[in-house]
Amino acid sequence: MVEVEASTTGDILKALQANYPGLQAPISAGVSIAIDGRVYATSLTEPVSPDQEIYLMQRLKGG
Repeated sequence: MVEVEASTTGDILKALQANYPGLQAPISAGVSIAIDGRVYATSLTEPVSPDQEIYLMQRLKGG
């Protein structure tokens, strides 16, 4: 578990990559963000607040 200052899902990803450079490759490969149990696969503008539970997950790909 880590904490970053962010107001949107895109800000979360930027802050994680800036603060934890080792996460850059996995994030660039594709992640989905779950906010309070709801998954956002592509939205980088979804607002977030400190009281929300946020998870990053490897984006599922298939065919």
